[in-house]
Amino acid sequence: MNLLHGFHPVKDSNQQNENDFSRLIGGLKRLSDDKVNLLDQKPKTNLEPRPRNETSKQPSAHREISENFKQLAQERYFAAGLQKNLLRKFRQGQLAFGDSLDLHGFNQQQALAELIRFFEHCLQQKYQVVIVVHGKGNRSGGIAVIKPLVQHWLSEQSQILAFCPAQPRDGGSGASYVLLKSN
Repeated sequence: MNLLHGFHPVKDSNQQNENDFSRLIGGLKRLSDDKVNLLDQKPKTNLEPRPRNETSKQPSAHREISENFKQLAQERYFAAGLQKNLLRKFRQGQLAFGDSLDLHGFNQQQALAELIRFFEHCLQQKYQVVIVVHGKGNRSGGIAVIKPLVQHWLSEQSQILAFCPAQPRDGGSGASYVLLKSN
């Protein structure tokens, strides 16, 4: 007499649970290797620092500003490695500023030329913080022209550590605080 007749081996409970789960979800297959090699993974590209104009120590007009600078402009920028206390005081307008530039009434070419001249002067005078008043664009039909130009130009300069909108007492979103590298 065969004792194994009618005997059905019991499947492992983990295997049974896995099969039930696969049937419910559908389209699943078992991985042959469940280990991940972290050294082979590529770094995320959105964490890369943005390119800066490192070849020039002085602000330069030689770099062309494309027509789509309005989309590229950032309202604020803070270089990596700046002290939190310094950044807090900078954003709150608590640091004494050396000079200011008002660009109201300038067209784009005039504003850019004046901006370059102003920052060359500021770097020579070794100012740490300056204010650039660029306006909000209220007189140009609600579309700011000078503000994105200034913000894009500032973001391209290697001598600029940070910039952000000014406090309301200093012009609000119509002005920017700018933190310069000290030489």
